[in-house]
Amino acid sequence: MRTAYNFGAALDGADIDGMNLGNGPLNPRPNVLPSFIAPTTTFSSTLDITIAGVAMKLTHVPSAAADQVAVFLPQTGILLSSEVIPAQHFPALHTLRGEVFRSPVDWYQSIDALRRFRASAMVPSHGVPVVGAAVVDEVMRNYRDAIQYVHDQTIRGMNKGLTPDELVHAVKLPPHLAGYKPWMQEFFGSVRQAIRGIYQGYRGWFEGDPAALAPVPRTERTGREVALMGGRDRGLTVAQQSFDDGDTKWAAELASRLIRIDRDDLTARRLKAAKKSQEDVKAFLKEIR
Repeated sequence: MRTAYNFGAALDGADIDGMNLGNGPLNPRPNVLPSFIAPTTTFSSTLDITIAGVAMKLTHVPSAAADQVAVFLPQTGILLSSEVIPAQHFPALHTLRGEVFRSPVDWYQSIDALRRFRASAMVPSHGVPVVGAAVVDEVMRNYRDAIQYVHDQTIRGMNKGLTPDELVHAVKLPPHLAGYKPWMQEFFGSVRQAIRGIYQGYRGWFEGDPAALAPVPRTERTGREVALMGGRDRGLTVAQQSFDDGDTKWAAELASRLIRIDRDDLTARRLKAAKKSQEDVKAFLKEIR
């Protein structure tokens, strides 16, 4: 279900005009059933094989998935890098649709394994080809450095007792990596969601506050919060004013509280779903990048 709404599976027509998946264009929706063909040859680390006269070096490179396999073609120097290098965005170390923990350490070590091929060109599974040995190495080097930096600084902050909400404000890419455009833009993957995924992957959901062990039920807690705000009408007024002032994140949080109390509160739902002008959208994207 999360994958369906993550990629707008229920949308059509004007609702998906100009939309993409974040790592490439929308996929067609053919009416075919999924299938599986069992492999006849397996390997655990590397495999050298020749198919139709083409020599191939297959390498297991856990990254976006644990079973990723990259293919190097030594006769041409071309590297088919699978999903190890994303489509010109910060890697989705954690996906919002929900998946098992993607190990950042495995990921940057997989990039190191691919760098040793010294490929003259790279063709990722998503995105554009990269041509030129120096450019290929630069792209891979910056990706592995960005992944390790976010991982190591998140662990450092965790050891200092920072919570995920604190870590997302404390850990930032250094300028030379954050400014490596368009490759390091934050879109399908972002530093913020990576930090939360790393925290969850290593430490779990509990942040150390005993009050979180048995909290007041969410709907009841939200009702009490709205009452403290002065009631539904007052909360809606503040949310609308925040939206008009350009503070759309706070407006959405306030509207969410009203919706938790009454999912049929269409005024609150429309406010949460509303978007500001194109200029405001661009400003928001610039902020998260």
